[in-house]
Amino acid sequence: MRTYIPRALITSLICFTLQWDCADAAIFTVTSNSDNGTGTLREAIQSANGTPGSTINFAAGLGAIQITSPLPPITAVGTQVIGPITSQIIKGSTTNPTAAFFVLEGITGVVLQNLTIQDVTAVGGAGGGGGAAGGGGMGAGAGLLVASGAGVSVSNVSFTNNKAQGGAGGSNSSQSGGGGGGGFRASGGA
Repeated sequence: MRTYIPRALITSLICFTLQWDCADAAIFTVTSNSDNGTGTLREAIQSANGTPGSTINFAAGLGAIQITSPLPPITAVGTQVIGPITSQIIKGSTTNPTAAFFVLEGITGVVLQNLTIQDVTAVGGAGGGGGAAGGGGMGAGAGLLVASGAGVSVSNVSFTNNKAQGGAGGSNSSQSGGGGGGGFRASGGA
């Protein structure tokens, strides 16, 4: 048997315990399973990033959310992404890199709950060109990447068939100088 704790109480306790100013905390409801646009998970994350202590939840019967590009990073303390009891499915693209949740350095109190994150691929950036071509960047955090000093609580979250893949190495040419290494999600310089 599960115990239900109201989201408002959880938010209040997090804000009080960590002494955050969450007076403007809001609830953003995902109403569309599209990748971009009004009512999408992408829009809800962007909105919550401007309001510490906010909650992102999902409309009943929404169905799987198909993301076709990396979601924006979570940049606000105390952000909660809470799916329904039956779990909200967030699916990656089979043709594009689609890293899901990325929590930036120092962002704490983030909660992910009742989610299934599946078929997501994180790809590192390609290495730059030049005489001594740079290596490809690391692919990391397909389903969830938590930066140094960030704090995330994960409850009833399933990670299924996700992968992280390094970026392609740069091409060597007869020009002098080396290319830069690929970045986390960006290509290196020439």
